Amino acid sequence: IRIIRIAFLKLKNRPFFAYYSYLWRNNRFLLIKTFLSNYAVVLLPFLPWFLSKRTLQRKLRTSRIKLNHNMVTANNLKCRLLQDFIKKALLYSAIDSIMSILLAHVKEENKLCVQRLVMERVL
Repeated sequence: IRIIRIAFLKLKNRPFFAYYSYLWRNNRFLLIKTFLSNYAVVLLPFLPWFLSKRTLQRKLRTSRIKLNHNMVTANNLKCRLLQDFIKKALLYSAIDSIMSILLAHVKEENKLCVQRLVMERVL
């Protein structure tokens, strides 16, 4: 118990602990969004292929190579390949846009929260 108490007292003065405890007291929803954006994004490659950016990007590249190969060898253009490529491209761009917008939004909120925390400490 004494070791835990000493560790807690040392961690209590760290900036990240002060920031997360400030978020816990003042804006729990932002705390949840921060944890999700910083730590849950790492788990995205383990999602099904249609939600994972990396897997979808690999499938999109394969579709593009198949389409390019058909065009270079002067084969007939297969509508199924083209539809598959377009669907994957639209899905990838939607996921990429949503993730970048959400991460930028959380980043901006955190920046404003840090400024508010600093101003409370200074004043």
